[in-house]
Amino acid sequence: MFDLTHLGKVDVTGDGALGLLQRVVTNDVGRSAVGEAQYNLVLNEGGGVIEDLIVYRLEDRRYFVVPNAANAHRVLQILEETPA
Repeated sequence: MFDLTHLGKVDVTGDGALGLLQRVVTNDVGRSAVGEAQYNLVLNEGGGVIEDLIVYRLEDRRYFVVPNAANAHRVLQILEETPA
């Protein structure tokens, strides 16, 4: 059990959810089965770490991204700006 109440929370859903996450985080999210979670990093263009986060696969096309609360707005911005 892990308490998420102090962390950011972002739902990523739809047909392009997996592809979007594959472009934004460092690990292969497609390897996670429904019900599994995976630790990931979001990097900047120079390879520096912007954020570490956990990606939960809730359904085939539904993911729950959990960044630190202080950087949740930045992670959401990156997800919104990344082409689908």
